[in-house]
Amino acid sequence: MSFCLPHYDIAKSHFKFTAKKLHYRKKFILNAVKSVLSQKIPESNYELIVIKNYNDKMIDSFLDKNGIKNIYSHDKSLGGKINQAIKISTGEIIAFLEDDDAFLEGKLEYVYSLFIKNQNLVYYHNQYKPVNEKYEPIVYRNNFPDFNMSCISIRKDIIESNKIAGLTDSLDTFMYLSAVESGKRILADKQKLTIYMVHNSASNNFSPDINDFNASRLEYINKVIETYNTFTGFFTTKNAQKYLEAQITYYGILRFIYNHQYITVNIINFLIYSKNGFRNKAKHILIYLFLRLSKRRYRKYIQNRIYKESLRII
Repeated sequence: MSFCLPHYDIAKSHFKFTAKKLHYRKKFILNAVKSVLSQKIPESNYELIVIKNYNDKMIDSFLDKNGIKNIYSHDKSLGGKINQAIKISTGEIIAFLEDDDAFLEGKLEYVYSLFIKNQNLVYYHNQYKPVNEKYEPIVYRNNFPDFNMSCISIRKDIIESNKIAGLTDSLDTFMYLSAVESGKRILADKQKLTIYMVHNSASNNFSPDINDFNASRLEYINKVIETYNTFTGFFTTKNAQKYLEAQITYYGILRFIYNHQYITVNIINFLIYSKNGFRNKAKHILIYLFLRLSKRRYRKYIQNRIYKESLRII
C-alpha cells in the first residue's frame, strides 16, 4: 500500500516543517522548533527543516544538537525561501510553521492520520489559538481556509515551484489556490492545532499612530490586490478564478475605506466581468453604494473602528 506515490512505504512517509524568519523575530523561533520536537509522532515519520536569513550561535547550536536541517538562505523573497526548503525535503506532505507560531500537542499525529486515510486529500487547514507576545490568549478571528501558513498542510506534488519562487506575499492563498486548481479534496475543520501569535509587526499593519496605521493598511491592501491579480494568471480553473474574483472585490471595497478614488472603476469592472451570481453582486453593490453615499465622517468612523480593533488584539 502506498501513501501517495506507488510502492512508497507508509512507515517512511515524512512530514515537512518549514520555519521561516520574518522581521527578525529570533526570540520566538526556538519555541516553534520545540513545539515540533515535542510531537508524539515517531521521528522516522517526519523531518524538520528550518530556513532563515541569519546566523545565530545559540539557535544554530540547538538545531545542530537536535539533528535539524538548518538552511541559510540569501533569497529575499518568502516564496524563494519556502521553495528552497521544499526542494530539499524528502517526503510528500509539507506542514508549514511560522517562526513566531507553534504547533499544539497532537498536531502532526492528527494531520498524518488524515492524509493516510484520505489518499485524495491534498490540502488541510486547521483552526488556531490566538495569543500575544506573552503567549496570553487574545480575541482574533479569521476563518478563511487560506489564512496563516502555520495552519496549512499540503501535498508537495501540487506546489508548482516555478510559480512560488519570487512571491513575497499571500503564500497561504497561493497554497490554497494550488489545491483548488488540482480539483482534489480540500479539508478545513475546527480542530485548534496551532498557536497563532499577533504582535506589532509589518504583517499586522500595526502602528501606534492612526494616520500611519491607515497608510500602512492601504499599502497592504494595494499589495494584496496586486498579488491576487498576479494569481489570476497562475490559476485558471473556474473555482480558483471565482475565489480570486470574490477576494479582489472584497479588498477593492475595503480599499475604498482608505482611498475612495479607486472604487468606481473596480465596481464597473466587477459588474461587467464578474461571473458571480446576482445575489452576490447585489450584496457587494449595496455595500459599495452605502459607502459611496455616506459622508466622509462615516469613512473616518470605520477607520477608527478598524484601528481600535487592532489595538484590542495586540
